Amino acid sequence: MADPRIEQYARLLVERCIDAQPGWEVVVVGSTQARPLVEEVIRALGRRKAIPVVQLSFSGMDYWPFETVWAETAPAELVAERSPLRVKVEDECDAWIRIGAPENTRDGVGLPEEQQNAISRGARPLIARRLALDIPWVTCRYPTPALAQEAGMSLREFEEFVFGAVLLDWDAEGKKMERIKERFDSATEVRIVGHETDLRFSLDGREGEIDAGHMNMPGGEVFYCPVEDSTEGVVSFS
Repeated sequence: MADPRIEQYARLLVERCIDAQPGWEVVVVGSTQARPLVEEVIRALGRRKAIPVVQLSFSGMDYWPFETVWAETAPAELVAERSPLRVKVEDECDAWIRIGAPENTRDGVGLPEEQQNAISRGARPLIARRLALDIPWVTCRYPTPALAQEAGMSLREFEEFVFGAVLLDWDAEGKKMERIKERFDSATEVRIVGHETDLRFSLDGREGEIDAGHMNMPGGEVFYCPVEDSTEGVVSFS
């Protein structure tokens, strides 16, 4: 029997996170490990009369399918240069969903630094488009054995953890975050004190943003850009 939480998860991604509209071409990046969620996302896009543009690989973390495998033999300058087809897909899509579901969380770590940097350069235009909010986008995770091992959990435990983190009442969570935002919006200075840490910075004139289940899933982030030259103190990374 199919897990009903997967359909709920897919609806959340399509209906809340990107709010897919009729006729949109939506890039769906994922892996074969995430097949149940990828298929439900495609069905959810169909209900919204949107068009899926699916990019599957085994790694589940690539920006472009099999880019780390290709980079093993392709010259760095070619890896860093987006092909015309990739440019068209990334620059003209109406929304973007990335389902992180790696088969191996260490894929690509053995690549030379030059090749890794080339992959990063190739990804920059799409990242810039997303961060400028030119398109609705969301990144999320689907529970795989590799991710469960990284978390020190069994797969079943990790499934419960993931679904418990994403299948929330995000409107209610948003109201909680609004209270945090209001508190910090009215502040001029923030001080963080901890073990070997005493850090101050200014938020004067800066307004926060909240992610109540939109760009990242799970959301829950209240974020700010401090005044650039205001940070003073010490912080310890042990």
